[in-house]
Amino acid sequence: IPESLTHIGKDAFLGCKSLKSIDLPESVTSIGVGAFQNCSSLQSIDIPESVTNIGGHAFRGCSNLQSINIPDSVTSIGAYTFGGCSSLQSIDIPDSVTSIGDSAFDYCRNLTDIYYTGSESEWNNISIGKYNKYYFTNATIHYNYVPPISGDISGNGEIAVDDVIYLLKYIVYSIELTDEQLEKADLNNDGRYSVIDAIILQRMILEAVWFKDGKEIEWVDPVWEVNVEDDTDSLLPIKVFNGYHWYSAADWDEVP
Repeated sequence: IPESLTHIGKDAFLGCKSLKSIDLPESVTSIGVGAFQNCSSLQSIDIPESVTNIGGHAFRGCSNLQSINIPDSVTSIGAYTFGGCSSLQSIDIPDSVTSIGDSAFDYCRNLTDIYYTGSESEWNNISIGKYNKYYFTNATIHYNYVPPISGDISGNGEIAVDDVIYLLKYIVYSIELTDEQLEKADLNNDGRYSVIDAIILQRMILEAVWFKDGKEIEWVDPVWEVNVEDDTDSLLPIKVFNGYHWYSAADWDEVP
């Protein structure tokens, strides 16, 4: 899908039964009515933060869809949006949502977890249409949910140099990481944890930090090199940023 696309039209992928996954670019702001209806093989879809509107019936009949995250840019979930998603087990709903249309989750028999970023009282104020509450009653609603930050392997709520170190130590020395940590480490969503993820994470850090002690910093984009030596412990000398200094893999223990 081209980066210039802003709208997924009505019935755009209707009945594409072999479609298993799709990545929507950040340029997309709306998903039309029935856009992915009856895509019965669709298992995953990433809805970008740029999306503000999801049309009714958009994912109706996606019987293999197991989980989905709704960005906090969305304010309403249309009628029948996830109706008939019989494999749907969990869904993230932001506190920006103020209405859920009729039958939006109709026949979602396996829905067990709803992760809601707002409070219980805010949830009770949402206008919820007919034929939804039965399936919500059978699910556990996790109030005040804080979504995990992709790349925050250490779990301290931010992306920093220690996350790169965790990942590199896992790759090189096979230190143990929890399933939750590994989920945050797969930054290119290929199901593996590799140097590519470490490089992506480092670039995320560089792009996120522009000032130090109130002073603007000019970055020189480093050349990323992978040089695995069989006869030394100094593996993967990829440099990571901390303050004004660069550290190689050999200096991990010296990083503040």
